[in-house]
Amino acid sequence: MRLNGVEKKELLDAGLSIVEERGLDKLSIRSASTRVRVSTQPFYSYFMSIDAFRTGVLEYIAELYLEEADKVLSKEAPAVSYALFINDYMQKHAYLYDAIVRDGFFRKEAYHTWIQKIVEDQVMASDAQGKPVSQEKVRNFLVWAHGRTLMEEPLEAAEMIQEIREMEKEGIPAVPAHFRFRGIEI
Repeated sequence: MRLNGVEKKELLDAGLSIVEERGLDKLSIRSASTRVRVSTQPFYSYFMSIDAFRTGVLEYIAELYLEEADKVLSKEAPAVSYALFINDYMQKHAYLYDAIVRDGFFRKEAYHTWIQKIVEDQVMASDAQGKPVSQEKVRNFLVWAHGRTLMEEPLEAAEMIQEIREMEKEGIPAVPAHFRFRGIEI
């Protein structure tokens, strides 16, 4: 629905692009209105304040993050494919990742519900491959993967692959042979 000549999604897209290019601190109603070429008035049809706009943009970024992550999950090794996704996403979208981390996205119920599904899928995939793995071990692996992305220097592909191979020895199933990470066949 268009209010005052602009749709809410257009405003959210403008906010997302500003955060991606310059960071959350640079997000303002004026910068977003300039981006969509409207006055600041349409914002107040959708958002009561700059805080409400920032919250809307952060929720939108988180929603898109989960949609992208869903697309890359491998049926054979969902935990491993998500670990690789986290590393890749952080490098490609550093400001967006930083924004959702600062907003506490990874502590929110929606994210934990989504992660629980990955954990359950990984346990089922492991059982099907004859390599049973506990939910605790999968959760620990995902915590490890998040921790690696929050370090000052994200892992290079070869280093990430080596660490994943070491994790496999402890029960995390192998990365499917067809999975590609930055052009490197695993």
